[in-house]
Amino acid sequence: GYADTSDALASHAPPERRREILSDSHCGAFAIIRLCTYFVGYFALCTAVDPTEPAALCMGLSFALSRAMSGFAITAFPLAKDTGLAHTFASAAHRGRARTILVVTMLLTGVLMWVLGAIPGTAMTVAAAVVMWHYIRTARTKFGGITGDLAGWFMQRAEFWMLAALVAYGVSVRLGVEPTRFTVAVPDQSVGMFVRVAALGVLCALVSILFCKLMHGAGHLMKRIKNPWLRVICGGFAVIALPWI
Repeated sequence: GYADTSDALASHAPPERRREILSDSHCGAFAIIRLCTYFVGYFALCTAVDPTEPAALCMGLSFALSRAMSGFAITAFPLAKDTGLAHTFASAAHRGRARTILVVTMLLTGVLMWVLGAIPGTAMTVAAAVVMWHYIRTARTKFGGITGDLAGWFMQRAEFWMLAALVAYGVSVRLGVEPTRFTVAVPDQSVGMFVRVAALGVLCALVSILFCKLMHGAGHLMKRIKNPWLRVICGGFAVIALPWI
C-alpha cells in the first residue's frame, strides 16, 4: 500500500488515473525511492530510541493505535471504489458497531500512552492525529475516497511519525531542554465562588452580545458612507478608538 500510494501521488494525475495506479501490480521508481528512504529513516529512529520501559510500551501501543485509526477511517469516511480490501472490510462489518469499537480502542490506547509515557506518549498521539488529518484530506482531494492501499500508506506514515515524536522527546531531554510544566491551583469550591463564576459567565455573554450588535451596526453604518476613501478613514479612526472604550 505504501509503495503503490507513493507511485500514485508522484504521478500528479487525476484521481481516476491515481486509482488505476493503485491497482497496478508493478512497482515504479518513486515507490522504490520512498521505500528505501522509509526503511533507512525508520531504522535510524529505532536506533535512537531510549531503551526504557515507558518508551518500549508506547512504541508497542503505537502499532495498535495506527491500526485502530486506519479501521475507523474506513468505517467513517467514503470509499473511493466498491471493490478491494477496504470495501470488503467495510461491507462485511456492521459500520456503526465497528466504528464505536474502534473509537473506544483509539481512546483507550491514547490514554494508556499518556499514562505510561506522559509527554512522549501525548506527543505520539498528537503526531498520529495530524497524520490522520492529512490522510483523510489526501484521500478526499487526490483519490476521491479511501482505499486499502491508502489505509496501508497511512499506517506506515503514522508509525513513522509517532516513532519520530518519541525520539524527538528523548533528544530534547538529552540536550537538557526540559518541557515546560505549569502548576494549576484549584480555587476554593464554595458557594460564593460558584456565584461569582456564574456572574462572570453571564457578564461575558452580555459583552459578547454587545460586541456582535456593535459590529453589525457598524457594518450598516459604513454602507451609508458612499465615498470609499471616507469610509476607510472612518473605519481606521473606529479601530483606533476601540481600545480606549
